[in-house]
Amino acid sequence: MVYEDSTKQALLQMMIFHTKCRSDLSLGDKYGSLQLMSFTNDVVGTPSMYKNVTYAVTITNVGSQSVRVGHVISIADQEAKDLLGGSGGPMLGRHASESIAETMLVDLGHARKISASATVSGYDKSLNTCVSFGEMDIVVPETQLE
Repeated sequence: MVYEDSTKQALLQMMIFHTKCRSDLSLGDKYGSLQLMSFTNDVVGTPSMYKNVTYAVTITNVGSQSVRVGHVISIADQEAKDLLGGSGGPMLGRHASESIAETMLVDLGHARKISASATVSGYDKSLNTCVSFGEMDIVVPETQLE
């Protein structure tokens, strides 16, 4: 089915494929200008090219005194987001760590590897500011497409 937009309220076109005499349908198959992103059948349900991928940013205080995490700004798939929701973060003692997980919807028809970066800012009890930056690649294995 082809919809006008992501709300799936306005159906523009519907196609039915008879596959008895053909090879199996696979996610990513192209038919003219259209690409099969999801389908429903009685055997596997509704597989999709869209997957929720969870990644985590781990912050470790390597300094000699406690710090308050102020912001964790993540940029993944060209979308910037404050992983703390703008409310400020935890107080981290010396050598303490904290992980913050984030889930995003990835269009696997477009990319199986998403580059992400995170900027962490915080301050100590003397209000000295510290900022750190890190990068990562989020890779969705081929086996996730089945």
